[in-house]
Amino acid sequence: MQRIDTRGRPPCRRALSPLEFGQLLRTAPFHRAVVYATALYTGLRRKELNEIRWMDFLLDEPNPRVRVPASISKNRREATLPLHPELAATLLRLRPGGFDPLAKPFRHHVPRIETVRKDLEQAGIQLRDEVGRRVDFHSLRMTFGTTLLANGVHPIVVKELMRHSDLKLTTNLYNDSSQLPLAQGVGALPSMAGEIDLPSPQNRSKTSSDPLRRTSKRTHANLAGEVNSAGSAHTKMNAQKAGEKELTSPEISKTFISNVPNFHESVFARTSKRTQKHAQTGVAGSHDVSAPVVESPPAPTLQPSVSVGVRRDLTRQNAKIRVG
Repeated sequence: MQRIDTRGRPPCRRALSPLEFGQLLRTAPFHRAVVYATALYTGLRRKELNEIRWMDFLLDEPNPRVRVPASISKNRREATLPLHPELAATLLRLRPGGFDPLAKPFRHHVPRIETVRKDLEQAGIQLRDEVGRRVDFHSLRMTFGTTLLANGVHPIVVKELMRHSDLKLTTNLYNDSSQLPLAQGVGALPSMAGEIDLPSPQNRSKTSSDPLRRTSKRTHANLAGEVNSAGSAHTKMNAQKAGEKELTSPEISKTFISNVPNFHESVFARTSKRTQKHAQTGVAGSHDVSAPVVESPPAPTLQPSVSVGVRRDLTRQNAKIRVG
């Protein structure tokens, strides 16, 4: 199995804002509004809502709760979740007098996908936002987790309420950051009044706009001067030890040109020697194999050797060139 990299991908689903799910509960029919409210205030999934029974709702206790059996839970673990007082009061009024404990109150009442879309459009909620995130029935569970985090509930508490095995699912996948109070979080930072002594705009215009840059330029200039002086002293010391003469660029060019022989004169001398040998042996312009012409190799020409010594820590202006 190969792990899929999902970094940089936008989420496919978004949560509803408090204004949007309030509008959804007001415009939807009563029997579907109760289903939407139960999903919003408990985070139950579609399958769990279809399979939940009246005996799983503990509405007569001081602290109303709902029990999610392991047989219908996605992680196959039984869990008990507290109920919101308003939701518990609504379910208590909806429960019949002589109810069957094994009866499933939401069976065949959980709306289909097409019905959810119609209810969302009736409430004036866009099915997709400008980023491309959709709103569906599972967005109600995402709204449950996002609303808890936005109201300051600890992420571990939210993780337990949503019955997640990993905290990353709670804080990443089921958290819509666009619904979080980011501005309020920044506003909660302590004040910095009187802690930082900033210069006034008038004094700032007289000085450099960046004191750090001014200091760095001064430091680089000092270092460059030290390197140049050290490089010059080291080069003069080496020249004195070797007893060599330091030549400038014009002197180097004159010495090199004077030592190079004339190219045309050397070619003319080799051509005249070849003509004399042909005349002695009687060989014309054609080449005779029986009497090969043996030419003496040309005298080697002496080329001046140029050695360039450049220190790595010096610049090109401080480099000294020696010819020998």
